[in-house]
Amino acid sequence: LLAALGVAACRPAPDANASPSAGRPTTQKGNATERLRAALPLAAAVAVVAIVAGLRYHTGYDHEMYLSQDWQMRLYGEFSRTDYEPGFVWISRLFAAAGAHYTVYFGFWAALQAGLLFFALRNHRHLLPWLGLNLMLGLYFVAWCNSIRQVVAECALVAMLPLAVERRLWPYMLLTLLL
Repeated sequence: LLAALGVAACRPAPDANASPSAGRPTTQKGNATERLRAALPLAAAVAVVAIVAGLRYHTGYDHEMYLSQDWQMRLYGEFSRTDYEPGFVWISRLFAAAGAHYTVYFGFWAALQAGLLFFALRNHRHLLPWLGLNLMLGLYFVAWCNSIRQVVAECALVAMLPLAVERRLWPYMLLTLLL
């Protein structure tokens, strides 16, 4: 049911003035109201993914490890492992300091993953329903729940691909180094 809602939320509204270029990449031009109307279904789809991923329990092999590390951060202010990425540690500290429940913590990471991927494909709206369907029903969901840090990096790299395609290599390289 949630997957169907996610697909329906991502489906672009029919356009009475559709041009022969329908289905091709679109640009995000128009006034603020039109851009907001276009972004709301994407935000709803990201929220569905975040809620389902946040409420999951004992999903996959890394769930217990991330849950244990979250408790380590809350109790001692640091992880028991020292090989985590600085951004991951910083964000985890923010959630621990705020006293956020682990479902909010897991939901945030899922929202970040889905948001980056939907952002990358924002000009290809015809693909978004299928992306949402694959995320919720395919093997990707379990992989995303297990390899949180790696998938955030993967989704960020996909979102940065337009920089490489447009040969804006310095911003691309800088963002890659930040990952």
